[in-house]
Amino acid sequence: MRIAIAALFAASLAIPAFAQTEPPADFDEAAWQAEWDVGDTDGDGKLSRDEAKAGNANVTDEVFDQIDTDDDGFISPEEDKAALFKHLQAREATRTED
Repeated sequence: MRIAIAALFAASLAIPAFAQTEPPADFDEAAWQAEWDVGDTDGDGKLSRDEAKAGNANVTDEVFDQIDTDDDGFISPEEDKAALFKHLQAREATRTED
């Protein structure tokens, strides 16, 4: 759940749009999937607003809406990964500037 939560938290950094980006070299798809499955409590393959908020106290309606780029009321795995990858890239860029 930590990876999914990290993606949800990433949106709170006010990243306006999440285009699909390449995964970081150390991205563990199996670990991400296992944590996604924990957060997707009804097993429908997407996170509802309630599931997202239950998994992370930092997820506000605004954060959820930033991650839900297609405005369907759910966070898809693709939207979650895009938010996560964008966040990780921004964090890495900050590290390299220091």
